[in-house]
Amino acid sequence: FFWNEDRKLPLDSLSPKLAGVVFHHKAGTYAEKAHRVAERSARLATLLELAESTVEQCREAGRLCKNDLVTGTVGEFPELQGQVGGLMLAAEGGETPIARGVYEHYRPMGSDDDLPETPVGQVTSVADKMDSIAELIRAGERPSGSKDPLGLRRAGNGIVRILLHTGWATGLAGVASTADADEATRAFLRERMVAVMRDSGYTTKEILAVTRPRIDASEADSWPLADVQARLDAIKRIRGREDFRHLVKLTERVDNILTKNAETIGEVLGRAGQQAEAETVPQSEAKLAKMVDQYAPVMRTNAEQKCYDEIVQMLSEFIDPVEQFFTDCLVIDPSRM
Repeated sequence: FFWNEDRKLPLDSLSPKLAGVVFHHKAGTYAEKAHRVAERSARLATLLELAESTVEQCREAGRLCKNDLVTGTVGEFPELQGQVGGLMLAAEGGETPIARGVYEHYRPMGSDDDLPETPVGQVTSVADKMDSIAELIRAGERPSGSKDPLGLRRAGNGIVRILLHTGWATGLAGVASTADADEATRAFLRERMVAVMRDSGYTTKEILAVTRPRIDASEADSWPLADVQARLDAIKRIRGREDFRHLVKLTERVDNILTKNAETIGEVLGRAGQQAEAETVPQSEAKLAKMVDQYAPVMRTNAEQKCYDEIVQMLSEFIDPVEQFFTDCLVIDPSRM
């Protein structure tokens, strides 16, 4: 009965009714939300460099994705939100990318729920979830403890899962930019990424080692999530190796020297172009310098190709040369400055 009644009007004609449905008292009506989702879907599709026709399909799916909230079918069966709208569009004009996008845009609803399968569904889903997170956090509705009445954590987890599944060449920062997200929202997305990665079997230490929040809290935001996962996989595979433990200790030693002597090193680098006096360079120093020159371009290429296992293997070859260098040479030697 409800379906037959709803089918008497096209889905598009229901848009004005959304002005009477409140999304949030500080974030406007569902009419305003639908307008935002439409524009943010188009922005995200453009960021992903999708075809212009797909960008417009994403915009249209975002514009229509909330219209079924005012149907009798969803009023009776609210768990069918989105699906009813997609089915109505399909009944009106066939199984189009826009109809599929509307149908899929609530996915995933939970950790075990299916992900959207189509590009329009994936973009519209991320845009809708990102809009909810950004607008509600701006409105002061941040989850606290175990309480998350508006499902923001679920929405954030859904965004992360879709980014991992699609392999999009954009990270959390790119997605957040489509919703003009503030720092609180970006921090929330980082928390959700860490939570999803932990649920996927990575340890907190592995995640911290890869995202390096103490070095730069936001750098990893720009990395595609598939890239973050590739780095985690590389770390996970070599964590138990004894040579890796040795490499970590040497890295800490090098890092301490660079950190504590940053000003002195800067002065030395500033004089690098000046004529240096002829001097005898220790063999271990010359060998290490040659290795750096030889390996650096290969490592850069491997990094661009996401070949992190190869990078770790090459770094492990520096263990003995670096140890010998520290044995033979006085680092930050005043006599050579």
